Amino acid sequence: MKRVLPSDVSVLEQIGIDLRLLKTIQPSKRSHYRAVANWLTQYRPTNEAINLEQVRGGIEAFHHLCEVRDWLGAKEIINLRCNTPTYEKLHHQLGTWGYQRERILLYERLLGHLEPAWDVIWLDNSGIVYCALGQYQTAIDYHQHSLELAQQMNDRKAQARSLGNLGNALSYSGQYQTALDYHLKVLAIARETKNRPMEATTLGNLGNTYEAMGEYQQAIDYYQNSLAIAKELGDRHEEGRALGNLGSTCEALGRYQKAIDCLQHSLAIARDLEDRSGECSTLESLGTVYEALEQYEQAIAYCKQSLAIANEIGDRAVEGLSLGNLGSLYEILGDYDQAITFAQLSLAVARDIGDPEGEARALGNLGSIYAAQEQYQQAIDCYYNSLIIARTIGDPQGEKRALGDLGGIFYAVGDDDQAIHHYQQSLTIAKTLGDPVSIDSISDNLAIIYYSLGQYEQAAECLRQSSVRKDISARNQSGRSDSTG
Repeated sequence: MKRVLPSDVSVLEQIGIDLRLLKTIQPSKRSHYRAVANWLTQYRPTNEAINLEQVRGGIEAFHHLCEVRDWLGAKEIINLRCNTPTYEKLHHQLGTWGYQRERILLYERLLGHLEPAWDVIWLDNSGIVYCALGQYQTAIDYHQHSLELAQQMNDRKAQARSLGNLGNALSYSGQYQTALDYHLKVLAIARETKNRPMEATTLGNLGNTYEAMGEYQQAIDYYQNSLAIAKELGDRHEEGRALGNLGSTCEALGRYQKAIDCLQHSLAIARDLEDRSGECSTLESLGTVYEALEQYEQAIAYCKQSLAIANEIGDRAVEGLSLGNLGSLYEILGDYDQAITFAQLSLAVARDIGDPEGEARALGNLGSIYAAQEQYQQAIDCYYNSLIIARTIGDPQGEKRALGDLGGIFYAVGDDDQAIHHYQQSLTIAKTLGDPVSIDSISDNLAIIYYSLGQYEQAAECLRQSSVRKDISARNQSGRSDSTG
């Protein structure tokens, strides 16, 4: 079995430990240095050891060095290159494997004990970890502190890195326009300095923000540019990320086979690189695609795989997504008790980590389950609360979805005026976003209502807006529809 970390005397030399001089060290420190030497040269994980145990020797050595305030040696430990497919430094490798909380412990111990340039790095990485854990405001605080230090040092590259990470955290918390401003600044710096890896990453970040805003074509353009640079550089991690993002956006546009192709390719890369976090999010995305294709058992299988990994690595944002998707799937299958349980767990996660977009999505899922059980007032309450959150954080996609849900529920209870009012607002947003799938669905629903009211010209106009062109007469004979946009 290959060793992930170097385990010979050379690594001791790298951190400044000479075994021949241990006897000259004062006894209170000597035991810690002996422990460092033993952990680095004698520790042997078992063949069945999980990834974290593979690098246990390095982590324990790090903490012993911190106990004797050997900060330089501790820094060298977590910067050791790992014998893994990504050949990352130890602290980054922990993130790839999904051990985010373990990373935080490393950064907390080193903060304030080395030169300011290192504090910028530790603060920035801490922010990345808190973002991965869904604690977005904490992430923003760390990145802002990092940016301030980088500005004081007049370190442009560090400033760009902090700005990009801050943009990501702001985007996750729903502050899209500010996030775009930061990412565009970073993109300008990357192109001016001809930093191609930074350019690829920033293009992907811009795509993420535009996707969150529902501007899918712009997102796709950025993802494709990021993918092209990643392939040019041979950066498989960035390639996998770009493919996963493309898959997610294609799914939102109803291009399901393209979505599956991108996501399966992304999943293969994540597994090759032992990227547990990437594997987790890609599995969740595949579950969403198969749900859209009405292949529910396969969708459930993907979501459960994603949930298991999310729980294992502590990725609460993906945990909330997977729980919500499972709730939706069990609703479709008519298992409402299971559906409500998963939807409520998803809502609890979103509120616990301060994820307003996730909270709005979970409330929408709950509303759908209540509507399916004809508990209409509970459904309306959930949809309105979801709408309020979407408008508060400037999430047009969430706003469009909540308005469409409200249109559907008002039609179900026979309030045609309110149904038309909410559907029209939802349709306006869908057109602004250039979302053809939603335009078709909402126009179709409006046509049904107008036809039932005898307003045939309005019904015909709605059908002209829809590429679906379904036979409205046949559907009208089947009774009132409760479908939503």
